[in-house]
Amino acid sequence: MSEKPITTDGWRMVRLGDIAKERNERAADKAVEVFSITKHHGAVPSLEYFDREVFSRDTSKYKLMKSGDLAYATIHLDEGSLGLMGEDTSGKVSPMYTVFSVDRSQIIPEFLYKLMKLPSNVSRYKRLGEGSIHRRKSVRFKTLRSLQFYIPSVKTQRVILNILGNIDETIERTGDVIVKSEQLRDSLLHELLTQGLPWHHTEWEIVDFGKVAMLRKEYIVPNNDDQQPYVGLEHISSLNGVLLDTGKAGDTRSLKANFLPEDTLYNKLRPNLGKVIRVDFSGVCSTDLLVIFGHTVIDSRFLSWITRSKLFYKHALRGTAGTRMPRTSWKHLASFKVGWPGLEERTKIVSILDNVDGVYKTLQATYKRQQLLMESISRDLLTGPKIIRAKQGK
Repeated sequence: MSEKPITTDGWRMVRLGDIAKERNERAADKAVEVFSITKHHGAVPSLEYFDREVFSRDTSKYKLMKSGDLAYATIHLDEGSLGLMGEDTSGKVSPMYTVFSVDRSQIIPEFLYKLMKLPSNVSRYKRLGEGSIHRRKSVRFKTLRSLQFYIPSVKTQRVILNILGNIDETIERTGDVIVKSEQLRDSLLHELLTQGLPWHHTEWEIVDFGKVAMLRKEYIVPNNDDQQPYVGLEHISSLNGVLLDTGKAGDTRSLKANFLPEDTLYNKLRPNLGKVIRVDFSGVCSTDLLVIFGHTVIDSRFLSWITRSKLFYKHALRGTAGTRMPRTSWKHLASFKVGWPGLEERTKIVSILDNVDGVYKTLQATYKRQQLLMESISRDLLTGPKIIRAKQGK
């Protein structure tokens, strides 16, 4: 018995220079819209994306980018700054970008774009950079054109793009539901914290936030062997109460704050980012985060929802000081006027908000799994058939 590699027919290895050529045509028409090439969103209308003019007033030397053309940041290709101009659209880009067109008889522009955006290929661009400064390594087309890619027939490319397009639509629909779920949660949060339960509203006491909330002031300097979870500002998503990840306490060196389950971590540094999270585990966090808790679990949860409200967010911003490193303070936050309902109503409000938030976080987890699935399927479909070792009889 022997093993023989079996592959699918129709795939071939090509040099980029054999299926694409550089375009250095200037955009003579002043009315042609200026585009920027971004790492995460590809080719985007510059004014619409940045909401301000970030390009030169003199665009006479800007390059024309026709429908189906690709362009990349010559000095940032190794970061994945690559874009595709959509069908029936044209634009112009700064001379800092390299523009190239493709031979559509051999490859569909969108297929090449997705292929070149794969992380495995982005890592290849790093080795092509010219220059001594890491952040400004230049990759010119005369160098890039030598790269080889494994591509199928145009017919197979269309099938693959159709599969990926269907997955993209599913992910987009999930994203739309997440946005609506977040809007519902935020609207409900505002109503419940300002109006209470419509069917069970009691008299509320108006108190300072600092009267019902406490600040945990327990600090340590972790040692190298400390396995506790570490939460920094980088681990908290902005404005939605989602914990993205955690680090390890032993990997940090400076003073850290202790936190316990049901505590709220609130960013006093750059409060405009809205990085607030209620934790369900113990660990340590950056001292740029305030650790807030209540007298009981229900109090802690109710207070956490208060810190995520728009009214509290606006109050925090009004107390911000500093320009380069703007911060708010516990003293200012503690002065926020809070409507404090009775225990029964407090408990019911927390239950409603926690349930809605649970749905939101489930959707977020689904969205993340769909994105990971998309990455895996894209990698498998775009890089060619698997080589299967089949046992062959003599």
